[in-house]
Amino acid sequence: MNEAELKYIKDGGALAESGVTPGKTVSWQTVGKLFRQRKLIGMFIGQFSVMTTLFFFLTWFPSYLITAKGLLGISGGLLNFFANIGSATSPMIVGFIVQGTGGFNMALAYVSFVSICGICAYLFVLTTVERIVLVDN
Repeated sequence: MNEAELKYIKDGGALAESGVTPGKTVSWQTVGKLFRQRKLIGMFIGQFSVMTTLFFFLTWFPSYLITAKGLLGISGGLLNFFANIGSATSPMIVGFIVQGTGGFNMALAYVSFVSICGICAYLFVLTTVERIVLVDN
């Protein structure tokens, strides 16, 4: 990295000089500087959201479809497959819409449309919504 690149990084607000030298530990002051960076906080929230959604679709949702909705393993697996495809392609489609239009208006309209389709599928394909009753053995 040359001096011009380092200057560009520093001018952008990066903490280029606050690294830890080998053999020393990280100070609480350095950790505090990291947590005062808005971009880093946004990255933390975004990563938490993505991982929570991934955990939901990989663990709880398939078992919910099989136990609560009475779907067989293959049916639950197929519905889970389509849900995962949707959760993987929607951010890409939203990114293309934002890149193409330069704003979020059409992306929000797309997300609203997909949400309405999901609600309709839930109400009309899975039919009645019933409360789950737990029975003690």
